[in-house]
Amino acid sequence: MSLATRLLLRRHWGGATLRPPMRSFLSLAAIFAPLLALAAGCSRKVGDPCVTNTDCSSLGDRFCDVSAPGGYCTVEGCDVITVGDEFKDTCPEDAVCVRFFQQIGRGVADGPGVQDRLCNPTTVFTLCAPAPGGTGKLPEGCCAPNERCLCDEADSKNPGQCKPTSEKDLPGHCAPESSERRTCLRKCEKDADCGRADYACRQTGTHGAEAVPTRREPATDPDGKQVTLPFGTPAMFCVQKPARPDAGM
Repeated sequence: MSLATRLLLRRHWGGATLRPPMRSFLSLAAIFAPLLALAAGCSRKVGDPCVTNTDCSSLGDRFCDVSAPGGYCTVEGCDVITVGDEFKDTCPEDAVCVRFFQQIGRGVADGPGVQDRLCNPTTVFTLCAPAPGGTGKLPEGCCAPNERCLCDEADSKNPGQCKPTSEKDLPGHCAPESSERRTCLRKCEKDADCGRADYACRQTGTHGAEAVPTRREPATDPDGKQVTLPFGTPAMFCVQKPARPDAGM
């Protein structure tokens, strides 16, 4: 490169070091700015309406539950981890991890003719033994070893307990352990926090919804033996309103 050419370049670029023109930066910014804005706009909160998974997050870390009215952004398969001496779930800050079980006799998935499997979780847990005589039939109010007894409605005055019923009625239904699924749902304190007409603020311990276990507490089984059972901290979450008052999610 001749001296004259170098001097010409210096005058054109304003110095000895060659630098790309500013308009190149502006061109790149014009290209990537819409993409960045799109990515930011797609990161909706848990509980927001959606049509596809990308409506919830362009990163693929959130799922659109299209079975819920208007769609529901969520995270499937959440869990609880230990952070120092505390337990913390893996959901975003505005959400809580809830596990659901299908109570036998309470959902349309059971099909016609399925009888209610009633129980009382505060007295029988899931540890009832089959009735004597070799019939294999469980005593009334008991669940099978591979099932758990869950409240139909939580007691708002006593979190973690079933709402009191008449002496003859059992306050819960049996649910297979294998029916458990865990999902992140929007936190709330009242219905208005959900921000959607088809949704209500519900407490865990109702209609098969249970808090994810964070501790074990002592209990007594039907044989009088001391055991420990898993318990979680009750939580409030936004979920679609049931089609009928006595139905679950």
